[in-house]
Amino acid sequence: MNPSSDLDEDTLTTVAGRTGGRYFRARNRGELESIYAMLDELEPVPAPHETFRPVKQLFHIPLSAAIVLSLLLALLTSELPRWLRRARPERDAAPQATSEAPA
Repeated sequence: MNPSSDLDEDTLTTVAGRTGGRYFRARNRGELESIYAMLDELEPVPAPHETFRPVKQLFHIPLSAAIVLSLLLALLTSELPRWLRRARPERDAAPQATSEAPA
């Protein structure tokens, strides 16, 4: 089933003429290209502005910062190995019991 075979081209041409437009019908690739060429003449599309991208990639800067901060966070939140910790006698010694009553 070809939906374009049911087109009422006379009505479409009449509607286009009454509204100030034009009716185009492309039956093959060559006709379609000529229609696009006519449309480009009627309404030219401005070419996009030329954009420049940096030649040198800079992704390694924020990536390095993220890795360093992640390692620092992991180091500070984990239990440090004994050879990195300072000796803390108050923490290592058991609390001493006092038998004196408060005065």
